[in-house]
Amino acid sequence: MLQSEKNKQANWIKDLVRLEQDMEATGQISLPESNPSSEQLAEHTFEFMCQLRTAFTANSAVFNHIKGFLGSLRIYGIADTKADFMLFRNGHKLIFSVKEPGLIAVCMKFNDQMLSNKTSTSTEPADFIKGIWGPFSELQWTYNDQKINIDYLIRYYMTVFVKNSVK
Repeated sequence: MLQSEKNKQANWIKDLVRLEQDMEATGQISLPESNPSSEQLAEHTFEFMCQLRTAFTANSAVFNHIKGFLGSLRIYGIADTKADFMLFRNGHKLIFSVKEPGLIAVCMKFNDQMLSNKTSTSTEPADFIKGIWGPFSELQWTYNDQKINIDYLIRYYMTVFVKNSVK
């Protein structure tokens, strides 16, 4: 079991123990929420973005090791955001940004005129990854209402990005 999975397990167990202790101390029975809260959705969104960034970082490191310095992929956090990040290469950007808890936008921006002072960039329409609560309060990440596999998501976007960012 990964450390992050152990932490997740420990967190909900800690919350359960606190709930029981509060009930014992006050004498009032307080049942946990049956519907997940917006805070939980925000927390899960942040965790998913961290998973994405970690996976992109690991895969980019392998790509860069094989490719070498020229044409390497770089990953940057986006200022004034909690979890947004982008892949950068040859003036091209693949941006992952949280639009709201449970909604992540993925877009590619191509800056064909890097040396000029013009700010014209062409933007492909964004793809949206949505979090949908499934059975037993499991947050399932979907694209076009279909559950996604993070490994294939990484493979797809890295492949498209590398193909489009070749000099």
